[in-house]
Amino acid sequence: WHSDNARRTTNHPAHRLNAYYNGTVGRLGIDFNVDFYTSGSTSRSHTEETSRMQEDRVVNSENRVQNRLVASKLILSYPVLGGEFSVGGEYVRTHRTDTYCNPERIVPSSDMTADEWNSSLFAEYARETPIGQFGVGLRYEHVRSDYLSDGRPLAGQNRSYNQWFPNVSLSTQVKGVSLQLAYTAKTQRPTYRQLSSNVYYANRLSLQTGNPLLKPTVTHDVSLTASWRIVQLMASYRQERDAVIDWTERSPSDPKVSLITYRNLDRLPALTVFATVTPIFGPWTPQLSAGLIKQWAEVEIDGRPVRCDKPLFRASLNNSLRLPAGLLLTLDARYRSTGDERNLYLKDATLVVNLGLTRSFFGDRLSVTLRGWDVFRGEQGGYTILAPRMVYEQYDRYDSREFEVTLRYKFNAAKSKYKGTGAGNRELERL
Repeated sequence: WHSDNARRTTNHPAHRLNAYYNGTVGRLGIDFNVDFYTSGSTSRSHTEETSRMQEDRVVNSENRVQNRLVASKLILSYPVLGGEFSVGGEYVRTHRTDTYCNPERIVPSSDMTADEWNSSLFAEYARETPIGQFGVGLRYEHVRSDYLSDGRPLAGQNRSYNQWFPNVSLSTQVKGVSLQLAYTAKTQRPTYRQLSSNVYYANRLSLQTGNPLLKPTVTHDVSLTASWRIVQLMASYRQERDAVIDWTERSPSDPKVSLITYRNLDRLPALTVFATVTPIFGPWTPQLSAGLIKQWAEVEIDGRPVRCDKPLFRASLNNSLRLPAGLLLTLDARYRSTGDERNLYLKDATLVVNLGLTRSFFGDRLSVTLRGWDVFRGEQGGYTILAPRMVYEQYDRYDSREFEVTLRYKFNAAKSKYKGTGAGNRELERL
């Protein structure tokens, strides 16, 4: 059989309104932000399939998404015992509708509504000590979520979490070398698409869906950073609990059909080591960064453990060159090797090159930038997923080569450059 698919996605205008207050009352510092955000998109897909063994098929679908978010954040800071103590809270309210319609009824149409409330309290204390700058903090989060599918509650998906996340850091200098040792615990909640119960049609042998029972990922990270002149070194050991991974299984209604979805992995430890060098040669400023990501993932497939521990090598070279007549030339390249990323084996190395040229006018008020993205179309490659009783392979060729022209004019550039820090930023990433 042969399948041709055409998909068009229209992103509706997104609106974000931020109001903030940043100031002091005596020795008390106040930072208050309120945010309102709306966005939406409509995606239409048309698939034509021809087969010598089965009937030909035409499949149309439409997916509409609407998001609305309201958030507020207050941080109060006060000098205490030679350091600074800060305490605050954040509240985020999210509403999302996600409808999927297939007129031919090859896959069921669905209408999902998600409501989530996130309340958090946090406190931090930082001060200078004889051995360096010391900081410690604690964050408490309470999250409640309600999900409806076609107007009915989803079993097991309406839930609440109460979690604590500590952090501690020490920054110091030893013989001209700046050092920072830090420990952080944080959570990352699945995206709404990953939690969706909608079933999306890919082709007659593949369907895509989310997993309403996904749990949030909790990450514990210990990192050490060292800087000396133009050299920076970073090492990080990260342990993820309930990491979200891609997963493929047989459709319960038709064993020939693959159901592409997500699941939680109990634990995912990984070590990251990177080195960055930023020299300056007159008008030319290059930045070279290279590093290795080594994970120790293990997935059970058909009753046996399968290790996903092949390391990934990443490197980037960013260049900026100041030319006569106020021109700025940029050339950036990034490379990624083959290796394992979670439970995916990335089979092809990628090399992406971007070019840019900027010219400023009227005392830097007006700037014109010409930019070429992925000039040599290196953003492509394939991956393999091992799953129960199957091996799923996919090769992607992205239409990522772009040409961009940007005109930017700065109004009132000499005035205060302070902007609100925003509230609900992590939730915006999920949307």
